[in-house]
Amino acid sequence: PPPPPPGSRGRFAPAPAMPAPAPPPAPRTAPEGPPGGGPRAGCGARAPRPRSGRGAGGRRRMAGAGAGAGAGPRVVPWADWAEWRRGGACLLGGLRGGSAGALGEGLGLVAGWRARGRVPLAVDATAELAGAVAAARGLLPGGAPGTARHCLRLGLAMAVVRLVNGVVAPAQKGKFARPVSGVARELGLPPVLVDIRHDATHQELPALPLLLAAAEAALGWLEAHYWERQEAALQRQAEALGAAVAALCDVFAAEAAEAGGRLGDGSVGGDGVGRGGAAKRPKGWLKEERRRVLGRLVELSPPPLGRLAAPGVLGCQRLRSLAAEVMADGGAGSGPARQTWSRCMEALHAHWGRGFGEHLRREAVRREEEGSGEAGARDVLEALAAWARGGGSSREGSLGEVPAPGGISSGADTG
Repeated sequence: PPPPPPGSRGRFAPAPAMPAPAPPPAPRTAPEGPPGGGPRAGCGARAPRPRSGRGAGGRRRMAGAGAGAGAGPRVVPWADWAEWRRGGACLLGGLRGGSAGALGEGLGLVAGWRARGRVPLAVDATAELAGAVAAARGLLPGGAPGTARHCLRLGLAMAVVRLVNGVVAPAQKGKFARPVSGVARELGLPPVLVDIRHDATHQELPALPLLLAAAEAALGWLEAHYWERQEAALQRQAEALGAAVAALCDVFAAEAAEAGGRLGDGSVGGDGVGRGGAAKRPKGWLKEERRRVLGRLVELSPPPLGRLAAPGVLGCQRLRSLAAEVMADGGAGSGPARQTWSRCMEALHAHWGRGFGEHLRREAVRREEEGSGEAGARDVLEALAAWARGGGSSREGSLGEVPAPGGISSGADTG
């Protein structure tokens, strides 16, 4: 080593000065979490694990009764709403009246629906509960003396459990599952059903009398919350469809009157179209009104559903009155009523397809045979036949046939 510098007295030289230490880093700030201040995955809180089977398509929902206003058409396994009504009436009415034949017919209809496709939960639960109660009462072969009571208890308990789970699960929309009893209370489910579900799932199987009482309560809830609500929704749809058809008839009547120079005040009646003393409309308003009414028909009943729309169209009083006017003129000629009827039928056929006239005819025959007391079905039949014979529908030959009162012609049940 080099000698020490003078004056150091043999001591080591002082170490060179070290550079000043860097300032400590600023404390790290946690990045912003998700909106709302919720926990952030990876920073001390685990992200909630998604619950399998609880998505939009993981649970069965009751068709129609609680459907959203913006939901599109859904495929159902029954042929039409008349078959749906017959199934509900056979199941509920047959159980009340103790009719084994009606119960068998209703259970057979539901069995056929199950073979066609997915049956809504409410319909499935109604059939299961009605079948189990009927078997316990001895109304069906399953309730014969040789049947074990334990199997009846299992069937009743499982029907109640499936009903409660199927109704409560879609209402679990939060991040965490809520108690079943609280959700059931909000939905109006009888508390005994929740108790039966808990006991049958976690404890001993409830006794048969208690299960029968729970099944009666479940059937009452289903009738009030599904069957009656769906029937009311169908009635509202039929009324709205009848109003749209009435507006269409009024638009065509106004066009016929305008063409003949008989439009007095430039107004017609119907759904949103003023009549009697209304101010004159601007030029081209009839075309706009016709477009609006046809758009309303598309909204209420899309083109493939002509067979289902026939009851609502026939229920339109304006259409039946127009048919009576046509037949009062002898069903022939080119008067304003005949022109309005022809244009209305052409528009309905263009919207719902070639077979709509036959669907309308069959519905009129059915109502006339049932003797519901609704006037105008015979006039619609005759006006349809006159329109078809006049070349209005060369595609549907059976429209030109008018069955005798109380009978159906040979062509009514074809197709």
